[in-house]
Amino acid sequence: MLIGGTRTLPIVGTTQRLVDCGRPLHPVSDDDLFPGLLHDINSTAGIEGPWYAVVMLSNGRGKAGGISETSRMPPPDAFDRMVDLAVKLNAEAHHNGHWIVAWVNGWISGIWRGFAAHVGEDKRSTILIETDLAEPWVRACLWSLNEMAERIEAGYAEGIERYRQH
Repeated sequence: MLIGGTRTLPIVGTTQRLVDCGRPLHPVSDDDLFPGLLHDINSTAGIEGPWYAVVMLSNGRGKAGGISETSRMPPPDAFDRMVDLAVKLNAEAHHNGHWIVAWVNGWISGIWRGFAAHVGEDKRSTILIETDLAEPWVRACLWSLNEMAERIEAGYAEGIERYRQH
């Protein structure tokens, strides 16, 4: 299936999909991206209920799936928009982190993951900023991809400012 120049391929026997946009995206290495990924999705979007998410790697490939291999997918138009949004945010607004686009109970949200190094220590902490579209899909589906990305970006700006103040 081709979505806005991005290919998706079903993983047989599951509701998961492989995604390939054919171009590099964010700067986060796979070694940094995978540790804690499921925990971070569960502690943000997962609080609201069962989730389905699109995660893109730095090389432009990614995976869409839920908490289990048979998690319910969003409607096709919402899934298509999630993939496009994940590619757009990771290509144009990664802020040296990466974006996960999640579907929970009829809502789309963006989860930004960044990593902060601690001076004089060998460990880093993960920074999570979740922002949703403030409207359920039945209304948000009328918005352009750019409008969705701008709304999520505005939520990121508020979230990162709160993080910096603490």
